Amino acid sequence: MSKKAEPAAVTPVIEKKVADTTTPTPAPVEKEPPIPNCDDGRPPVEIDPDEIDGVIERWADAWTNKDFSAYKSFYSRKFKGIKRTIRHRTTHYNYRTWMGDRGGMLRYARWTKLEVKDLKIVCASEKEIKIEFTQVYQSTTYNDIGPKTITLVRDGEELKIIYEEMLSSEPL
Repeated sequence: MSKKAEPAAVTPVIEKKVADTTTPTPAPVEKEPPIPNCDDGRPPVEIDPDEIDGVIERWADAWTNKDFSAYKSFYSRKFKGIKRTIRHRTTHYNYRTWMGDRGGMLRYARWTKLEVKDLKIVCASEKEIKIEFTQVYQSTTYNDIGPKTITLVRDGEELKIIYEEMLSSEPL
């Protein structure tokens, strides 16, 4: 009789984990396209988006806090504006008539809230900056939502609103 061969001894293999010392390649950062120049055909101009956001945030806060003096300070004396309401009324204003209308709105409302959503810088030039956003307005006397456009101009060191238009208005 022949002897069966015994299986050879198996040496266990122990895998040792070695820390990966390679630095992962960061995902490419998508650079935002430059903001178009409002003067067609001219190269883009450098602007500070944080400055624009700050101006619009302070403007909305002044309205929400019913600080009419601060609110007025955001406007150029050369201002023109168009207001559209949920009743499909369109009214054109200059600085004096706009401030008269807005002063009345603040006087009669016990509270107000102005929210700016989805702010976008449309274009910028040496002369002006055009922005768009969705405005949500609530008060004790009126509530609406709609797209708004504002044009800012530099007045010394400050940005001032020279044009404002509520493009459409829907009830909340």
